[in-house]
Amino acid sequence: MASQFQGKRALVTGANKGIGFAICQGLLAAGFDVILAARSIEKASSAIKQLQTSNARPLELDVSNDDSINKAAKNLSNEIDSLDVLINNAGIYPDKGVNILTVSRELRSSYDERECIWRRTGYSSISTTVVKI
Repeated sequence: MASQFQGKRALVTGANKGIGFAICQGLLAAGFDVILAARSIEKASSAIKQLQTSNARPLELDVSNDDSINKAAKNLSNEIDSLDVLINNAGIYPDKGVNILTVSRELRSSYDERECIWRRTGYSSISTTVVKI
């Protein structure tokens, strides 16, 4: 029986380990094609090997690096016409000595710019899909 998510694409950031990896497992089991994003293509590719699937592809994406974000967005825009699910799992850990509970205006501004990058590349109309994992 075909899954209702067959042919749907999901992108998961921080997908090479931990919660992100588990989310990828659940999405694949539900029938999604998954784009595993990690800070290096090697880490993403290694995670795909562990998943033993042909329904996943790696993407190099460091969410703390504007150049990496721009490159990933451009590559995806050239390779796919739509994205059905985006799971922003990757976290940015502050430098040593910085209190994670106090985020500066500059850092918040940086996050706002990153959101705009995704919107400019056509990923603003992502539909939200709830998947029981």
